[in-house]
Amino acid sequence: MVELVRVSRWSCAVAVGLVMMCAVWGNNVFAQDTAAADPSTSPRERELRDQLKTILQELDDLQQKKESAKPETERSSIIKEKTDLTSPETTAEASSSATGPDFDLADMSIVSKRLQKRPEGVSLSATAPSETESQPTRTMKESMESLPGVVLRQANGPRDFSLMIRGQGAKTSFAVRDIKVYEDGIQQTQSDGLSRLDMQDPWFMRSVEVTRGASSSLYDNYALGGMVHFRTRRGSDIRGLETFFSGGSFGYQKYGVAIGQETERFDVAMFGSHVAEDGFIQHSNYNTQTINLNLRYKMDDRQTFYFKAINNWLNTKVPTRLTQGQFFVDERQAGGAQTVCTPGTYNGGCANSLLLNQSRVDRRTVIGGIYERQFDTNTVLTVEADYDVKDIQQSFSQIF
Repeated sequence: MVELVRVSRWSCAVAVGLVMMCAVWGNNVFAQDTAAADPSTSPRERELRDQLKTILQELDDLQQKKESAKPETERSSIIKEKTDLTSPETTAEASSSATGPDFDLADMSIVSKRLQKRPEGVSLSATAPSETESQPTRTMKESMESLPGVVLRQANGPRDFSLMIRGQGAKTSFAVRDIKVYEDGIQQTQSDGLSRLDMQDPWFMRSVEVTRGASSSLYDNYALGGMVHFRTRRGSDIRGLETFFSGGSFGYQKYGVAIGQETERFDVAMFGSHVAEDGFIQHSNYNTQTINLNLRYKMDDRQTFYFKAINNWLNTKVPTRLTQGQFFVDERQAGGAQTVCTPGTYNGGCANSLLLNQSRVDRRTVIGGIYERQFDTNTVLTVEADYDVKDIQQSFSQIF
């Protein structure tokens, strides 16, 4: 805008100069005609007047050529600026800026790029934080099934579910297979491709991301049916101490505590919870405890280190799914009392879970670290190291 005003001011000066020169030229022509008529004019004076007439004529021709050579848009812009300069506001502004220095304003372009772009053809959905924040939800079933194409079926534990995405996993009898599971970037899928959701406490979660469809090219093996990424709350979400308590029918009770804080370089969050329930069918009571620690350390603008540790203890009784005849004998599905079973032996017709004391006493520990180094806007180096152990003591008959 400054450049246009300066061009317009120069154009006005040129126009005024031309008008004055034309006026002088007219006076000179009149004086020349008068001088020609005057016999007292000297030859030298007549020669200078002829030269001045020729110069003015050439300047007028050059000016007309420049005006005809300018693009139509530039001429219209200059005409618009001339019109704007006639307004009182612009005239006062131009007169005030005429005394100041002129600056050339260069164009500046700022382009922002995402560090990691989502590939085309990948369907990604995520739950809102409001679905798990301060909610008395017992499991992840309610919030995850709000995403399209996701179905969960309870398996052999209070928080153990089989997961189906777009039909993948429909024939899985328990736990999760062919779907990769992460929590805060740390793998939760074991080396044989089995994943279990016992460790995920809904109160810890900030959101859950689900990638639907084959994703092995992005998330390595066992991601044929998709990927589930649990993201816990950060220290910046807590900023202090939080406690949680909820209760419900069938003896359900839950106690939780969260501690978190954020500094310039550190973000720390630690969660702990205890959950117990009698169960809505016989021999399905349980209690489980979970500890979850997250530490994020920002080394500099390009380097970040993340540490995570999870430990989950589970002690749950396992009821047996019965045939229709056994269900009529005991509608609460504890097993037919008339069936004779021998503890420690398998009998296909034996379904007395009380006599067999079918149970799961498991411990799962996952410790991992992630180092990230950003080289440029499109290149990020990620190094991950994990320790995953599952100590299981399970005794139950076949689940139908």
